Formats: sequence, structure tokens, C-alpha cells
Amino acid sequence: MKSAKIYTNDLNRLIAATKSFVSDSATCPCNQYIKLEFHAAENQVAAMAVDGYRMSVEHSIISDCDEDFVAFIKSNTKLPNKQYATISLTEEGKEAVIRCGGFSFGYTQPQDSGFEWEKAIPTSEVKYRIGFNGNYLLAALQAAKVSAGESFRQPVILEFRSNVEPILLRTNKEDIKMVLPVRIKED
Repeated sequence: MKSAKIYTNDLNRLIAATKSFVSDSATCPCNQYIKLEFHAAENQVAAMAVDGYRMSVEHSIISDCDEDFVAFIKSNTKLPNKQYATISLTEEGKEAVIRCGGFSFGYTQPQDSGFEWEKAIPTSEVKYRIGFNGNYLLAALQAAKVSAGESFRQPVILEFRSNVEPILLRTNKEDIKMVLPVRIKED
């Protein structure tokens, strides 16, 4: 049986950071789950969710992992904090079982689409790296969403001029939201 041990705070963070990217479409059942890719050699797990328009990938360390494997879990999974959970894949690979704090539950595994998220990431040269305070950027995006009538018909247009100038979010041609960049450390 393939299994990995993870701190529940880390697993809860992975789920929280990817759950809004899960699809509710029945055309690709695996997109209704968060895909966990366990990597034994690196003691790392990558959580991935995709809905056809957006993708989220989050990484975390794990305590122990027998071998590389993939497990799918539902986005409504929430475990008690400050404990360890073991995620196992049955021998047949048909069910992922989570054990934590004296209880266990599982998910029937969907047919994996074979989607390789690494290949979806653009490989062209990065022109600008711009940092923003996440709260300010989120507030500007939420205000722009309201300004655009909260519909898909009216897009929110982002304008970048350079990596040191403010970002402009335009809606309805004349409505503007502006967020100032922050300094970021260059790697």
C-alpha cells in the first residue's frame, strides 16, 4: 500500500489554497477533486486543482512517504489542526484513505486525466516580476468585479506598464482601480 504522512495544518493549507479552483463539471470527473502528487525522494506533496480556466498548485513538505503516488481528495476535506494524517492508496488504486486522530475516511479515485500541470506553465521569458500586497490586490479585484457587474460579459482589464509602476484594473472603460507594487527580492 502506498502511503504518506503529513501534518494536518499543512494539508488544510493545501486544500484551502486550491479548493476554489476545483471544477463542478461532470465532463472531467478528476477535476472535481484536488490532486495530490506525493514525491518520496523530495518528501514533498504538490496539490493541484484545475477547472478549465484557472489552475492552482501548492507544495508542502511531508513527514514520510513510501513511494511516489497520486491521490485525489474532495475539496471539502478539513482535518483537526496540530496532528498528523496518513494518506494511503489501496493496492488496486481505487480508493484513497485518510487516517487522522482515530478516524478514517476515503474517496473513490476518479480516472486520472493525465493532465501534467508542469507543461501548462508558460516557458517564455519573464518580462516583469511585480509584487503586490495580497490584501490590496484582492480588494481591488473584488471592487473591479462589482464594477464590471459581477458577470463574465464585462471583463476586468489589467494594465501593466513596468515592474515599478502601479497596476491599473479597468472596468466599464472609465472606471479604474489602482494598486501600487511592493519591492521584491530578486532570486
